[in-house]
Amino acid sequence: MGYSKLWKPIIVAALVAGSADLVYACIHIGSYYKMAPLQIFQSIARGVLGTAAKEGGLGSAGLGIALEFLMTSIMAAIYIVPAKQITDLRRYWWLLGPCYGIVVMVVMYTVVLPLSAVHGSGALPDGPRGSDGKITDHQMLYGTILVHMFIVGLVVSGCARFLWPKETVRVRSDRHDGARRRPDAIATGPLDNSIPPHGTGDCPDRAAGREPAP
Repeated sequence: MGYSKLWKPIIVAALVAGSADLVYACIHIGSYYKMAPLQIFQSIARGVLGTAAKEGGLGSAGLGIALEFLMTSIMAAIYIVPAKQITDLRRYWWLLGPCYGIVVMVVMYTVVLPLSAVHGSGALPDGPRGSDGKITDHQMLYGTILVHMFIVGLVVSGCARFLWPKETVRVRSDRHDGARRRPDAIATGPLDNSIPPHGTGDCPDRAAGREPAP
């Protein structure tokens, strides 16, 4: 089976994980920061456009949605493609999927976002700080961890486990195999001169073409 047949689990994982992540962002992040869905989608586009994404209107919002599914496609491919050789990624999908989600989260916040136009600080998202400088609410941190574990990691590993393409085995019939092998067997098989030709019985003179002596 070639890698080209892995498109189905990758595409399904990207669509499911991306859609679920956008719904979560609109519900939880939107209500927490009082942001409309349009602003949520524009905030994703900030990774490419920077602060100009706020003035981009529907265009930057559409770009944000496209970037969301592009990122989930890359996340799915990074897990599913190696699963062809590393079969434990499919066998222990329920355990390795959430672990993979944690790895994705750490890479996103410590590597990708600082290198993007957002210029992230490299820290995981967390709640606001009070007057004493201490964080008063950790729900954004917990939400981010759970989303990457189950909406991203578990969805991707589940698609690798349950949507893995079936391998087709071509079975030849015995009749066709026998017909194909028979000429080779005749051509290469040993000759047995001890067996007389048909119809000559056990008489060596008749086998040689002479009449037997009376």
